Amino acid sequence: MARHRADRTNDLPPLLVQLMNAAERAGEDHDGADISMLPAVLQEFGEFAQWAIPVHGVFLANSDELSQVVDRVAKKHFALEEAKATLRELLDRTVPKYSERDPIDNAVARLVDAYDGATYYAGLAAGLTAQNG
Repeated sequence: MARHRADRTNDLPPLLVQLMNAAERAGEDHDGADISMLPAVLQEFGEFAQWAIPVHGVFLANSDELSQVVDRVAKKHFALEEAKATLRELLDRTVPKYSERDPIDNAVARLVDAYDGATYYAGLAAGLTAQNG
């Protein structure tokens, strides 16, 4: 585990830290996708969950603060702004041909993936933090 992160993980749930360490060691998932950002993502969400769960309880998913954190992490680690810009650019054009629909579908998929990825890891960190009690 990186030295700068080691001091900040002491209060995080052990299982969350174990996942962070595993992601750091592996560097990519079983499909070969880059997961090098996951330790930082899980740490950020874990730190958020530590104070947010006691304040908001299990209904954290309805919190505006969670939406802001998910948005920030999606921008920082999941290329959300790039996905939005690509989608905007493609939607701003007229789509006269069927062949141009594939790039739009891909842009939408990237946008959804950015949010889904960030939201999934937010839920994982919150669940592990809540379980740690």
